[in-house]
Amino acid sequence: MTQHEYRDDLLSFAKKQRENRPIDNPEDMIEQNWHRRIIGGSLMTWLKQRLPNVLAERHTLRFLDFDPKPIVIFETTPPGVVAAREIVGESRENFVCLLRKEFEHWERHHRDDGFKFYIHYWSYFDYPAPDCVKKLTKAYPSVPVDQLRLHRTGDTRHPNCGVFADHLWQWTGKDMKLLLEAYSNGIY
Repeated sequence: MTQHEYRDDLLSFAKKQRENRPIDNPEDMIEQNWHRRIIGGSLMTWLKQRLPNVLAERHTLRFLDFDPKPIVIFETTPPGVVAAREIVGESRENFVCLLRKEFEHWERHHRDDGFKFYIHYWSYFDYPAPDCVKKLTKAYPSVPVDQLRLHRTGDTRHPNCGVFADHLWQWTGKDMKLLLEAYSNGIY
């Protein structure tokens, strides 16, 4: 598959996903609105601070035949799609927003093992896994388990090369409170 074919297929796929499942602004849902703001802040920081370094690194490694203008695939949840629409707009050719399941589907059917054509960035909220909940309830005994949220962020830019961090938040019913930045993190 060529760079041009990959880009065209991805843009078509993303457009079809949004046509089949439009995502509206979550203003009426308080927690989702908080997610939108936090994911949006994460996205703006990544675009301004991290992406230029990732692109420079890929340029340095151009012997690996990386696309000089890769697409950023932003894997997120509906509030993240709304945030991206507000920050990036809808017509940016080198930036595509996909929901988590959409990204998984795309990746299964359009393998680019060398990350030649894209950079994968993610930012979304998730609930802690049961084994994680045990540790968290010991560390934060006053926080009800159903109020714990993980904001998962990271990027992959080459095979086996990326960063990730999970930030621990509490949803109080009114707002989000950061309990621990980079609860878990790593480089690979």
